[in-house]
Amino acid sequence: MNLIVRFHIFLLLLLFSFPVKAQINKDPFARSARLPDISVGVGFNQNTLEKYRAPGGSLVFNAMYFDFNRRFLVGLDFTKNINNRSSTIFIPSQNQEIGDVGNFRRLIYNSTIYSVRGGFIFNEKLYVVVGTGVESLNEFKEYHAQDSNAYLTVFHQETNETNLLFYTKYGVMYRINKFISEFFYSKRGIGFGVNYFFGD
Repeated sequence: MNLIVRFHIFLLLLLFSFPVKAQINKDPFARSARLPDISVGVGFNQNTLEKYRAPGGSLVFNAMYFDFNRRFLVGLDFTKNINNRSSTIFIPSQNQEIGDVGNFRRLIYNSTIYSVRGGFIFNEKLYVVVGTGVESLNEFKEYHAQDSNAYLTVFHQETNETNLLFYTKYGVMYRINKFISEFFYSKRGIGFGVNYFFGD
């Protein structure tokens, strides 16, 4: 092993040992030596049945970054309804249509929401957040069978109509050790969630 190789190995070991020692000594420059202040979480949103009906509930997935020095947080959200509808595979007989065997009942929607969130950090435990984004609603017609002889009791027919809505929500978050509980409200519904915090 020549002198140049030894020097490179020594330099690599020195660079590796610096952030570890700095973290032990609580050096403020040691933030890169530990996990960043981020969290990932999942939540449940109970959908309201107003003008645009997305029956049941939705799952909410999020990821956030916390800046405790500047007292703010930012993040991304993705929301999708649990009972995701698809068009009924309808096998007609004698040129039947869905409308021939079922009574139209209502319009329902698949809901997909893409949003960003920002918030203020009151202290190490309590945060308030506001989310905003776009909600995509895919429209379906729902039919109920006209008689008990039908092989399905409910039929769904896709209309290929999509509504785009502006989406906002408001929330409060509270951290206990590595877990952050969240409660939020929007016109789409109310919900709760839990996040796992990766920082110290």
